[in-house]
Amino acid sequence: MPQARRNAKIKITALDRKLNQMMTEIDPHEFTRLLGELRAHYLPETSFEERTVARLATLTLRIRACLPMETLVLRDGMKKSRLRGDSHDRALTRAYLSDVGGPNLLAKLARYQRALETEYRQSVRTLDSCTQERRRAARAAEAQLAKLAPCTPVVQ
Repeated sequence: MPQARRNAKIKITALDRKLNQMMTEIDPHEFTRLLGELRAHYLPETSFEERTVARLATLTLRIRACLPMETLVLRDGMKKSRLRGDSHDRALTRAYLSDVGGPNLLAKLARYQRALETEYRQSVRTLDSCTQERRRAARAAEAQLAKLAPCTPVVQ
């Protein structure tokens, strides 16, 4: 193992733990409520559609958590880099600049949020496509039935 790798230590801070907790923690009541709303909107009929709707609910909650995570990063940075007499704006600027020069958590968080939003849009497109395909198949079945001769009852 190279010397640099052996000497490199991963320092896990309280901020790291809190961010990790916020990324992975999902309120079950909020998830259930959101899942119900999405099911009512998309009316999934297959297990694939059901899984995609559940994924949408998870993605929604994770995207909503990004702003509080950003706030947490900046507040933590403000606490660490604030100088006596600094205004709120000055302390915020220092926090931002120290993050850019150091762990760059804000950029990583922005990439994480973009990835979530991309996956969200793909899931919505998939569900919309499934819905359109179901409607197309229903119209085709109705058209096929309309072409058939009507049934006459058999009287015995």
